[in-house]
This record gives sequence, structure tokens and C-alpha cells, in this order.
Amino acid sequence: MTSNPIHFGTSGWRGIIADDFTFDGVRIASAAIAAHVRSLSKNPTLLVGHDTRFFSPEFARAAATVLVNDGCPVLFCGKTPTPAIAFEIRRRKIQGAINITASHRSTPSRPIERTGQRPRITVRPSHANRPSMTVIARYSA
Repeated sequence: MTSNPIHFGTSGWRGIIADDFTFDGVRIASAAIAAHVRSLSKNPTLLVGHDTRFFSPEFARAAATVLVNDGCPVLFCGKTPTPAIAFEIRRRKIQGAINITASHRSTPSRPIERTGQRPRITVRPSHANRPSMTVIARYSA
């Protein structure tokens, strides 16, 4: 299991690959998301997508596997622009989505040109807006 805490912000969970953004962390976050969605819907469906960056497809497949194993059928859309995911949630009237994409946040120690290696997991609920701070706090490890 991951020893680094998972902190969801208003735009998801950000981290550095193999440092604080790991496959174990993606699995833990995905299991928490599945539990939350199942608490709201008896038959939830989630969409999982990703961008073209380093390890995004592998992280997305790991998330999808956990969701399916935890009782959430998945529509795996693969390589997809982020706005298309929000659109599909509403169009299909599904419970939400997980999107693996790059963070666009930089810090003094991580300048903007390196943010492509800072993936994030973005969770979109069925209303295609950001999750509430209550939900974020509940599932941050």
C-alpha cells in the first residue's frame, strides 16, 4: 500500500509519478470513489478516461479494474479530452467519471515545463461539476 497520503483538492488528486502518485494510490482512491458512488446509487455507472501523457493509460486501466471489482460498471473511453468526459456524464446520465490527466499547477520547485509529469485523478460527479468539499474531505486519506 501507499505510504504517502492522498489529498484531494477542488480539481482532484495531484502528485508526482512514482513519488506520491502511484498505482497503489490510484487503487485506493478508486476504491473510495466506488464506495462513495455506490452509497448514492444502487446501479452506478462511471466513465474512465485519460490523456496521452506518460502512464495515463495504465493508471486509467488500474482505476477501471478497481471500480469494476467494487461493483461499478465502467465505460472506458480511453484517450479523451477532459471536456468530452464532462459532456458524456450528462449525455449518458451516468453517476460520474474518473479522468487521468496532467496537472496544470506549478510550484517554485516544479516549474510549469515539468507539470506533464504531475498527473492528477479528477473525479466528476453526475452533475459534471467539482465534488463538494465534504466529499473531498471524506475520501482524502
